[in-house]
Amino acid sequence: MVHGFCFDGQQKLYNPFSVLSLFSRLDFDNFWFSTGTPTFLIDLITKQKVLPETFEGIKVADLTGSTTDIKELPLIPLLFQTGYLSITKVEREGVWRNYYLDYPNEEVRYSFITYIAAGFIGKDQYQVQPEALALRDFLKEENTDKFIKHLQSFFADIPARLHIPAEAYYHSLTYLMLRLVGVHLFLEKETDKGRIDAVLELPDKIYVIEFKFGKPDGRIKKVNTLSQNAIKQIKKNKYYEPYIATGKKIILFGVGFLNKELHGRTSILK
Repeated sequence: MVHGFCFDGQQKLYNPFSVLSLFSRLDFDNFWFSTGTPTFLIDLITKQKVLPETFEGIKVADLTGSTTDIKELPLIPLLFQTGYLSITKVEREGVWRNYYLDYPNEEVRYSFITYIAAGFIGKDQYQVQPEALALRDFLKEENTDKFIKHLQSFFADIPARLHIPAEAYYHSLTYLMLRLVGVHLFLEKETDKGRIDAVLELPDKIYVIEFKFGKPDGRIKKVNTLSQNAIKQIKKNKYYEPYIATGKKIILFGVGFLNKELHGRTSILK
């Protein structure tokens, strides 16, 4: 994240609305929610089939988004212009410029991801927040069975209007809910032995997570086989090694997806 709005890659500006609201109420809160629901942006995301996890650390060459067709507005420049993304770095190549974008702060990211998740599952954004808190509690309690069952409830009905492959939908919605859990989360983390799907860190424990997606007409017919394969991959590639020195409890968490069915399997690193 940028930790403040930035328009040139150098100078940063804290959110004026949030700062003024803080001094007015003398209390910290997520003031971004009161600025209004970005319905148009959410509709544009689903229409253009853009996966929400691609908004973080994105690289673009144009921030103007000029077009004559309002139905085909370029999404990324629009997110920048509306304040949902901000510049983290500017690279110059001759007369050309490359812009790296990310959410300006945690408040904006949490709010926007909540809106996107609500749009994906067809619920109100205020219904999504309690669900995310429940997922966090399950992870704290190491109750991964309840975590999986709760997460699966979000996959009960895939909106036909999304028109994106089921695997991409599952991956995106899982990303959204893990982000909303409100803990330290690293996605697609690179190691010397491969790429970890997700690393989720709590005060006393770390989840090393691998996802496996099966196809309805594929060779694997049981969802628990997928979760078992996920655990095997974590152990084989030793994805947990970078976290041994933290002294925290390390939980290997394999998640399988098949025909809207989820299955989780865990293994405690000894």
